Amino acid sequence: MEPSVPGWALAEVPFGIALLTVPDLTIVYANKLYESWYQPDRRPIVGKHLQEALAAAPQVLDTFRDVAARGEPAHFHDSEFVGLKGRPVVLPGDLTKWDWSIWPLRNGAGAVTHLLVSGYDVTASASDRLQLGRAHEEGIRALLEISRLADVSGSLEDFFGELSASVARLVGAGKVLFARAAGGAMFVQPRTHGFNDEVLAGLSVPCSPDGDGLADRIVYHDAVFRASIDASPEFEAYRDALAVMEVADAIAVGWRVGDLRLGLVAAFNSTREGGFNEEDLHILRTSSMAAGLVWQHREARSRLAEAQRDERERLTAAAERMAALERTKADFLRLASHEMRGPISVVSVYASMLAEGSLGQVSEGVHETSVIIAAKIRELNRMVDQILEASRLDDPTLPLNVSTFDVREIVPHAIEQVHEGRKQQHQLKVDIGADPVFVRADRDRVLMIVANLIDNAIKYSPQGGEIHCVTVRSGGRALVRVTDHGIGIAQGDLPRLFSRFSRVGGARTEAIPGTGLGLYLCKEAARLQGGDITVESTLGEGSTFTVELPAAVRLYDQD
Repeated sequence: MEPSVPGWALAEVPFGIALLTVPDLTIVYANKLYESWYQPDRRPIVGKHLQEALAAAPQVLDTFRDVAARGEPAHFHDSEFVGLKGRPVVLPGDLTKWDWSIWPLRNGAGAVTHLLVSGYDVTASASDRLQLGRAHEEGIRALLEISRLADVSGSLEDFFGELSASVARLVGAGKVLFARAAGGAMFVQPRTHGFNDEVLAGLSVPCSPDGDGLADRIVYHDAVFRASIDASPEFEAYRDALAVMEVADAIAVGWRVGDLRLGLVAAFNSTREGGFNEEDLHILRTSSMAAGLVWQHREARSRLAEAQRDERERLTAAAERMAALERTKADFLRLASHEMRGPISVVSVYASMLAEGSLGQVSEGVHETSVIIAAKIRELNRMVDQILEASRLDDPTLPLNVSTFDVREIVPHAIEQVHEGRKQQHQLKVDIGADPVFVRADRDRVLMIVANLIDNAIKYSPQGGEIHCVTVRSGGRALVRVTDHGIGIAQGDLPRLFSRFSRVGGARTEAIPGTGLGLYLCKEAARLQGGDITVESTLGEGSTFTVELPAAVRLYDQD
C-alpha cells in the first residue's frame, strides 16, 4: 500500500513535491507545480516511470538510483537545468537553477521503498523570496507529515547540518547554528553552517528559566530577536563568545517542541543589503518547529532502541538461565532413571520368582499380591523409559534408526505392549486395511507413539467402550488414528496437552496413573521424523488422536 500523501498540504503550494516507488522509480504522486515542470506531451506523469516522464537532464536518473541504493539523502544547491519550458525566469542559454533534495523513505523493516523529491526554482530574483518562503514552509510541513509514514535515513547531526544550510540559503545568512539548553547553560549543536565546529565545541553561555538575559528570554519566554550585534546592548554579556564566532548581525528564535524548551536557532551575517527582515524570522520559526519535531522523533526512536536492546539482553539472559536449568533437570532425570534401573530389576526378579513359586509354596493371597507387584513394576519401568526418552529427545544430535516398513505391522505389537491395562469392557477394534502403508522412520519410536496413544485411550476410558485404531495413507502422509469414547478433553486444556509433565482434567483424571510425559514424547518423536500429532476431542464424549508421518511414496507406489 502506498503512503498516504497529505494532498491538502501539497496540491496548491508553489513548491514541487513528488513521491516515487523503489526500485522502478514510478511516480505515484506529484503536486501541480512539480508536474508543470514536465513537457505537456509527457503529462500526466503520475503512473509513469521517471525515465519515461523526464525530458530534460536525463542524467539525474542515476542520482535517484544512487539514493535508493545507498539509503542516504542527497541535496543539490543551484543545480543547473537546460530546456525546461515555461519558467518565469530563464538565464541565458535556456538555463534555470534549482535547489532540490531526494529523501529515501523506509518501511518498518528498514528497507527503502520510496523516494521523496522536493525542489524549488531559485532562478528568480529576491522579489520572489516571500513566495519562496511560504512555499518552503508548506514543504517542510508536508515532509513532516510524510515522515510519520516512513523514516528518513541519516543521523540527527546530518539533519541539523542540512537544515542549518537550508536556513542559511532561505534567509540569506552566512552562518546558522542550533544551540541546546540544559543544566543552566547553552551549548552549540554539532554540524553548524558557516562556523568552525571545533571552535564552537568549547563555547557555552548561561541560560536558565529564571534568567533575564537575551538567551534566557529567547529560549524560555518565546522572545524573538533581530538586530545588529554591534549596535545592540543585548549582546554585551556574550561579547567573548561572539568575538570567537565573528558575526555582525543576527536573528534568533526559540527551539522547542510542545512545552519542552530545547534551545534556540540563530542566523548571522545577512548577505542582503538591509539585513534580515520579518520574512526571514518567519522562515526561521518554521525551521525551528521542524527541528523540534524531528528531534523529538529521533529521541523517541533512540529510547525505543535502547529499551528493545535491554529487553533483548534480559530475554537472552532468561533464556540462558532456562536452558541451564533444563540441562540440569535433564541430567538429573537421566541419572535418576539409570540409578532406578537396578532396584527395579531386583524387585522385578523377586516378584516373578514369588509368582512362579520358585521361592516355595505361597498362599493364594500372596500369589495375587505378587501378580499386582509385577504389574506395577512393569508400569514403573514404562515411566522410567519415558523419562529417559524425554532426556534423549532434548539432545539435538540424537541419531534415528531409520528404516522403511509398513506401519500396519506396528499396531499389533503396540496392542500387545498395553494389553495388561485392558479391561473386559474395552472393545479394541483395529482397521488396518488391505493396502500397505509404508513409512521411512524409526520403527521403535513409531511403536512407542502408537502404544502410548492406545494406552492413553484405555486409561482415559475408565468405563470401557470401543477403542478404534485405523491406519491409512492420505496423499503423501501415513496416518494412524486412535479414537476412544472416554472422558474427553476440555477445549481450554488442548493448548497445553502436549507440554512436558502436563496433566489436564483436574479431579476427573487425578486417579489415573501417569508421568505427564506420554503425549509430549509422542509429539516430539513424530516431529523429529517429519510428522506431527493432532487431536480432536469433546468433553464427556471421547477423543481422536492422529499421527501423521511422511509416507515412503516410491516403495508404496511400486507395490
